[in-house]
Amino acid sequence: MPPQEVFPRSLVKQAIFQIRFPNLFYLADRIGEFQIKVMKTFPKSQLMQRRQFLITAEQDKEKREQLADNLGDGPTVSIWCFESEKGVKLEVSQNSLSLVSLRHKSYRQGEERFRDAIEFACNNFLEVVKVPLLKRVGLRYTDVGPVPERRSDALKQYYNTALPLHRFPLEQADELRCMAVVRRGNFRLRYSESLANEAGNQNLLMDTDAWAEDVDSSQLLGVADQLHDLLWDEFNSSIRDPVRDYMRKPLEDKQVSVPPST
Repeated sequence: MPPQEVFPRSLVKQAIFQIRFPNLFYLADRIGEFQIKVMKTFPKSQLMQRRQFLITAEQDKEKREQLADNLGDGPTVSIWCFESEKGVKLEVSQNSLSLVSLRHKSYRQGEERFRDAIEFACNNFLEVVKVPLLKRVGLRYTDVGPVPERRSDALKQYYNTALPLHRFPLEQADELRCMAVVRRGNFRLRYSESLANEAGNQNLLMDTDAWAEDVDSSQLLGVADQLHDLLWDEFNSSIRDPVRDYMRKPLEDKQVSVPPST
């Protein structure tokens, strides 16, 4: 695949990578060894305990109590949390490993590559636990793009939007969102769009999530690459040239603004 452009003003606000595996009942005995391996990169650490809780709109008191009884105290899940000095978070539980970054803007190009963080965390983890098969490998990006004006035609000039503007015009909408979950070859893709306000400005939130199931652990990084390429293609087909021009503007330009649509 040809190199993908690295934009100075990337729209990526959050990148998440996760692997899921069968419950590892011995993980608590091995987590110290894993911590030593990643300590230089992720020096901050803490142990969190997470429990289930009930949220319901049920009005009947007896039914609420029955739901609560069915839930019981619920199991307590241990989550070992590690964090880099730059704020990248690495979380490990009995059946998953997750990387959450607000910092990374590029996957395989540039100086700070999300792929490097994925490779480092997963290689060290698999050296310790040696999981042969991963139940799920997933990659997710949240992008926040500018909206020039609160008009349907303006939004269409900037985005190949999936929002049903022909039926619910932007000018009349207090809230708009849509979501689709589809198959793409051997992978699954979830794509959602919604309008959001950030610092008083209206933006388009594009949330894309792709995953593969039953992955041989030796193929993990290659699958992650394919998931990224799938998400990149989806993002690239969702934006138009005015957004690309905005993303190419240098970050040093403090006066940059989104030009009005014509």
